[in-house]
Formats: sequence, structure tokens, C-alpha cells
Amino acid sequence: LDECIRRVIIDLACQPLVCDRMEACGMCLLSLAAANVGRLNGVISSICQQSPSEQQRQRLEFAFSTLLQMEVLSKAGASGYEGRSNRKKFGDAFQAFVNEVHSFLILK
Repeated sequence: LDECIRRVIIDLACQPLVCDRMEACGMCLLSLAAANVGRLNGVISSICQQSPSEQQRQRLEFAFSTLLQMEVLSKAGASGYEGRSNRKKFGDAFQAFVNEVHSFLILK
């Protein structure tokens, strides 16, 4: 499972943007986060530690902390309007996360 999480994050955040996969990968990451936040945080921590500079590591950690808001994650699995609206919030936050991370990892 850790390798799947790592692959989703690395393929989207650290590779050139592929728009047709963004929404599907975001929802996959949301499902993995909702299932086991602790495991996701461990993978994120190891990814951040591999950053080439301290500044990039800090920016990456901040981007992840902005993306993974516990309030949204805990309600994303709900049914009805609340679940849909929180999944939409996560999708929007995921797109902003990918754009932010690309701004300092890809677009130098």
C-alpha cells in the first residue's frame, strides 16, 4: 500500500503535469488518506525527507499539510451533500497542491 501511495504522489506531484489523470489520482489519494491517514503521513514524510534542499522540503511539507485537512478527510466518506461537498473541496485542494508543488519542483 505504501508503494501505491508513493507512486500516486510522485507521478502527479513530481512529474510533468498530466491533466487527464489528476482527478482520478486525487480521488485515489483521498480514499487512501481516509482509510489510513497515519500510513499516508509516513509516506509523505519519507518523500519530504528526499527533497534536495531544506527550502523545498519545508514547502513540500506545508503543501501536504494544506492538502490533508482532517476535517475534510473525515467527512469525505459521508453520503449525501456533505460527502460530495467535501470530496469537491479535496479535489480543488488537490489541484491547488499539484500546481503549487509543480511551481517549485518542476518549473525552475
